[in-house]
Amino acid sequence: SASLDQLEVPIMRPGSVLVASLEHVIEHEHGREKAIAGGLGKVAGLMCRYHPGDLIFVTACMPGRDYSFASSVGKVHATVSGETIVCDVLRCEIDGNEKRQAREPDSRTAPPFVTFYIVDHPIFRGRTDIYPAPQTSRKTLEFYSLWCQVVARIIDVERPDMFHCPDFHAAMSVMYVDRPLPVLLTLHNAEYQGSISTQHMGSREAAHLAEIFNLPSSRIVSETFIEGKFCMLKPAVHYIQMRQQGIGVCA
Repeated sequence: SASLDQLEVPIMRPGSVLVASLEHVIEHEHGREKAIAGGLGKVAGLMCRYHPGDLIFVTACMPGRDYSFASSVGKVHATVSGETIVCDVLRCEIDGNEKRQAREPDSRTAPPFVTFYIVDHPIFRGRTDIYPAPQTSRKTLEFYSLWCQVVARIIDVERPDMFHCPDFHAAMSVMYVDRPLPVLLTLHNAEYQGSISTQHMGSREAAHLAEIFNLPSSRIVSETFIEGKFCMLKPAVHYIQMRQQGIGVCA
């Protein structure tokens, strides 16, 4: 049998990767716009500096922030609680090479070219913190329904080679994508398992969630319920189990 040093294993660099995170650090030509709650925000900033390939970063507008450095590029539609919602989409392109040369002139690492998509709507602007609370409220569920649907629509438009899903907040996006793609699920905090309800849920609650998330009740039950509880993380885990033999989850 061949030893490892005899095998010719090509070094594969990722193509375009789309990451969706409500926490973000955008270093644009006029300054920096950031929304950081903890470790994920710091990781998001590092990814935009050192990711080994082109990066598409999807995030949402925070209240009271100025995103005039980004250009409007169109609209994206979603259906939440039976209502069609239209969001504005802003785009900002950051050439990491220019930033790196100014900050680290001796660096030999190829920096990423980052395309930010910033989704704007009063539902996003109306929150008081990065992550809306309480998680069990209808308003919060509608927030995540809109967030996951717009992430999926941008995935379908951009057609990245991979979707990087940090934590549970965008994990339900895989339930809306038209074109399946490889998914990487990373968990940054063991306490955040995506379960947003402690009560046991049945068909009535499934119908309620189906209306909010614009999904069939059967999919809500099969892809989001764990032991009778609603879990927003399960869809991504289920997707990776079914399509990737469980490969693609990192904690």
